[in-house]
Amino acid sequence: MILRHALRDKVGDDGAGGEGASWRDTLPEDMRNNPSLLTTKDVPSLAKQFIDQQAHLGNSIRVPSADAGPEDRKAFHEKLIAKVPGLILRPDMTNAESLEAFHRMVGRPDKPEEYELVEGLTDNDYTNLLRTAAHKQGLNKTQFKELVSIFPAIAKEAAKAAEKQAFDNKEAVTKEWGAATAKNTAIAASVAEKTGAPPELVKAISEGNAGLPTLKWLHSLAAHFGGEGKHFAGVSGTPAPMTPAEATARIAEVRNNRQHPVWNARDPLHAQAVLDWAELHRFVKPTA
Repeated sequence: MILRHALRDKVGDDGAGGEGASWRDTLPEDMRNNPSLLTTKDVPSLAKQFIDQQAHLGNSIRVPSADAGPEDRKAFHEKLIAKVPGLILRPDMTNAESLEAFHRMVGRPDKPEEYELVEGLTDNDYTNLLRTAAHKQGLNKTQFKELVSIFPAIAKEAAKAAEKQAFDNKEAVTKEWGAATAKNTAIAASVAEKTGAPPELVKAISEGNAGLPTLKWLHSLAAHFGGEGKHFAGVSGTPAPMTPAEATARIAEVRNNRQHPVWNARDPLHAQAVLDWAELHRFVKPTA
């Protein structure tokens, strides 16, 4: 009682003494100028800060140290999640059970079949593989939809690329074989089919999608078997049209032969020679 009255007489009823006095003057010299006390107005304010701090400490969760074991860490996680319900813990990437729980938490469906496809994709073996892979990686439905939404565009671009490749193949073959393209391609297709080539190759040749190197290789096989491949092509009697290279060589021979009827208007064979000359030039520059 005496001490309380003495303290009140020194600092006043409101925690302050006379003019210029402060409640901190009653503290030991090494404490009174502590920065944490400089903003505290009076003793009641100090008491309130102490009460608030105790309440805060009562609600705080101590973070386990590096020495804590699995049980203490698990208890810490449970307390933390209880205080922050929306908190998601980082999974242990080496623990299947931890990963499974995490995937369920972020919205992965229970079964791969629950993933929905976007417009332009249909159920097939390929999309089923996509679903299985997405489920294994823990994708939720929104992530899966975003992923597969680009597939129709990819398929469209792939179709354009295939169409261009087919056009380029046909153009290269026509440039190489000219008017003989149809005949030589038929021979190549026949060789491929009769020698047991893969059905995909036979189909590509028949649809005009096979590359020039493949066609030339098959055609050369027919030539080695005799009769310029007539046995394989199933043709007889009609010679194959000349290729641009063959026609060019024939034109050079005619130009070098000044005795050829094409150069002599009085020759009885001149008219036919002129027609043949024009035909040779047609073979050099065939229409695709």
